Amino acid sequence: MASRRAKFIFRKVGGALQPISVHYPAWVAGLADGAMVMSDCQQYRHEKTNPQLAYWYAVILPHIEQALIDAGNDALPINVELKTTVDNVDMMMKQLFQAQRQLGELPEKKNMSDTEMSDLIDFTLRYAAESFGLAIPSPKEKR
Repeated sequence: MASRRAKFIFRKVGGALQPISVHYPAWVAGLADGAMVMSDCQQYRHEKTNPQLAYWYAVILPHIEQALIDAGNDALPINVELKTTVDNVDMMMKQLFQAQRQLGELPEKKNMSDTEMSDLIDFTLRYAAESFGLAIPSPKEKR
């Protein structure tokens, strides 16, 4: 018999985990009596969203890149001098965020939760305002 893979989310209630997926009962009902099921449990976290990433790359980083260039920073003030580009500004903002939060290691954006990405965005917006007087438009505003 082919294995039937499924992913379900549970909520802890008291001392038990309760499924919150409407598909869970149907999946269980489809199992033969005595079937053995293997589960790999980990704490659920919301993944960052495409709108968060779009805002980060299309709005926030270009604004900070231009503010750095306008302030006379053709090279970024990090451990090594790099040309001011969106990719290098991305790296700089992550390093500043990591240092300010005293994080041992910042996850790569592809592995960030939506909360971690929101925290990085909020930090970067504050940094831009404090360092350059820059008011980066919200995702809903037009550039």
